[in-house]
Amino acid sequence: MKSENLLRHSLVKIFLLSLCGFFNAESIYAHNEIKIGNYTIKAGWEEEPPLVNILNNILVYIFENESPVRNAMKDLSVNISYGGISMELSFVPSEESLGLYLADIIPSKLGSFLLL
Repeated sequence: MKSENLLRHSLVKIFLLSLCGFFNAESIYAHNEIKIGNYTIKAGWEEEPPLVNILNNILVYIFENESPVRNAMKDLSVNISYGGISMELSFVPSEESLGLYLADIIPSKLGSFLLL
């Protein structure tokens, strides 16, 4: 249970502190990685560069001691916000890679998006 709480806190930290910039049109090729304790969290776009009005995915890889973490996003709610408008993202596990979670998104504008 303690490692599950650490993972949730880690995910929130990475989304709030680090990923705000990877949605910025000026840094569209960014993939971020953060290590917190035994966890490594990597995030980025599936298709780079993300294009306005084209379906894309936000990718999040989660590892504990280099092993993929199953069900890491199960009880986590993540919202994306742009210009005061917010919507919830639904992350689903990848069928092809353990520890990989995807959320569909169609970027409708250029600029910075905030994940909460």
